Amino acid sequence: MIIATFVTLGIALLSSWRIQTDVAPPPTAQPYAVATARAGVVGQSAAIRAEVRWGRTPVARNLLTGTVTSVALEDTAMAHTGQELYSVDLRPVHVAAGSTPAFRDLEEGMTGPDVRQLQAMLAVQGWLRSSPDGIFGPSTKSALKGWQLSEGEEATGAVARGRVLFVSTLPARLSLDTQNVSVGALLAGNEPAVVELASDPRIEAALSADLLASVRDGATSTLAAQGSTWSGVIRSTEVGEDGTGKAVLGQSDGSSCGEDCPFVPGSEDSVQVRGEVVLVPRTEGTVVPIAAIRSAGTDMYVVDATGHRHLVTILASASGRAVVDGIEPSMRVRISSDASE
Repeated sequence: MIIATFVTLGIALLSSWRIQTDVAPPPTAQPYAVATARAGVVGQSAAIRAEVRWGRTPVARNLLTGTVTSVALEDTAMAHTGQELYSVDLRPVHVAAGSTPAFRDLEEGMTGPDVRQLQAMLAVQGWLRSSPDGIFGPSTKSALKGWQLSEGEEATGAVARGRVLFVSTLPARLSLDTQNVSVGALLAGNEPAVVELASDPRIEAALSADLLASVRDGATSTLAAQGSTWSGVIRSTEVGEDGTGKAVLGQSDGSSCGEDCPFVPGSEDSVQVRGEVVLVPRTEGTVVPIAAIRSAGTDMYVVDATGHRHLVTILASASGRAVVDGIEPSMRVRISSDASE
């Protein structure tokens, strides 16, 4: 009986200990974590794809027959008076400024606005010293021979129809009509040959709904294509019915590419380029976790490890971090979901 009594008492004590152990409350957890403010940089960018559209206007037709043997005009390059565009059966075709299209051979004894345009080209090239008067005389013939020799051509002193094409203004951003003028193409005459690009393209980027909500007008953007980069801003944004939208990119002065336009591709009616838009500009300063920042009315503050409040101003925030003014790096700040802490 004595042994049975001790066994029963032991079982009772063991059960009591196990019950107390199972229901005992866990130790009190610290209500906050602590992080150290550090000197750093906060910023955020997003990748975009933009579409460049140039307005294109046909400005000159080819007047020669034969095979295109070379293409001298770089695509969408700024063309200047007297510049070679392409060659047909090894005969170069040049460009000059003028409102009267090329329509006949030009030689000594002729008069007219097309003669004046040819004289203006020779004057710009430095071969004709007299003012253009529309009269093809000996001085014009001599100047033309000098220019032809400088171009490596036979010095005939005359210009065959179609060897010089006239466009309204130069310099201008010109491109060849690649459907008709490319090396090896056969020309019958009267094909569209030269197109002029608008002085400014339209550049648009498609935006997802999330990105559209983050982008602000005036945000900095950078685009890149064909080894060149150019910068701009988001000029405006538009929202579609499905919540997605697009941004119109350009310069702060209202143009699309300004001085960078010569580097913007325009070989097709629409060109895709890569880039990025700055959602939060890179900002240096004291960086803390956003979770460490509390608010009381309009005041923003952090709580240090000892429980003291410090008013701060948020200079930038992104990706869960913020640059703040009001505290120094190395301060240990509390991170807690308890706003009263």
